[in-house]
Amino acid sequence: MSRDDTAGPGFEQFERFLEHWSRRDFLKRTGGAAAYMAFMAGGLQFLEACGPSNAPTSQTPVKGGKLIEGTISDIATFNTLNSGDVNSTQMIVLTFDGSLA
Repeated sequence: MSRDDTAGPGFEQFERFLEHWSRRDFLKRTGGAAAYMAFMAGGLQFLEACGPSNAPTSQTPVKGGKLIEGTISDIATFNTLNSGDVNSTQMIVLTFDGSLA
């Protein structure tokens, strides 16, 4: 059955496996198993999120740090009266909103 006479029983089992399963069957079942494992991992995270937590509920915020804001395109201007694009308006609001309050 095997190509090599010195091959052990493991190789014979592999050849029997190849006779019964096609590549398509193998890929289907492997994909199904991967999807099932991903679904179960998501379900486990969902159950952990819904369950009681051991973390303290009262956390005091710490002042300081930095925020990095990214945009898709460049900012045209910082002039509040001449801002015509969305990115310039968003950056103007983020920059000057805190100084007005």
